[in-house]
Amino acid sequence: MVTASAAPAAAAQMRYDITFTDTGTLNGVAFTDQSVDISMIGDPGALTPQTPFPGFTVETIDPLVSATVSIGGGPAATFDFATRLGLTTVDNGGFETLFFSRTGVLGSDIADLVLAVDPATFDFSKPMAPLATPFPLFDTSTDTTPIQTSQGVLIFTDQAPATDGTFAIAGVPEPAAWALMLTGFFSAGAALRRRRRHTPVCQA
Repeated sequence: MVTASAAPAAAAQMRYDITFTDTGTLNGVAFTDQSVDISMIGDPGALTPQTPFPGFTVETIDPLVSATVSIGGGPAATFDFATRLGLTTVDNGGFETLFFSRTGVLGSDIADLVLAVDPATFDFSKPMAPLATPFPLFDTSTDTTPIQTSQGVLIFTDQAPATDGTFAIAGVPEPAAWALMLTGFFSAGAALRRRRRHTPVCQA
């Protein structure tokens, strides 16, 4: 008798957020000291470790499922190229470098921040509250390559690295979880409407 083996469960996707304050232009429109929020969705099951040099380990999620950027709380713009997220660790370094870049680019070319984390316990697959960088965040202020987005070219013009960078990890609800939450909202709304219709009106 032949039995079909169950397919391995797909790894849950996670959301990764890098935030910092910067100055630049988006589609030719200038912004000054505005919040920059880069939001990424990735599959930590696709994490690939590499050792490009002795004493260095690089782990990357390449490519990411999606990546967007929002300036000053405005609408999110999608990056017009494949992107990746990675962490570079140095033996006995104490600080690790998180980078967000184009796929295929060596190192970081969009955002690069240092985190005070233990690489032995850091996990791309587990939620993490916003963690502030103890060092300035380096963006593309020294990179001449335009950052193409769905809302036009993004350019960071501030030559001084941002000093308020943070990084956070959160879970992405599965489709079934979204359906359950929406069902709950609709049920609660229907119950509230029924209650209002059947509430007797007291006469003075």
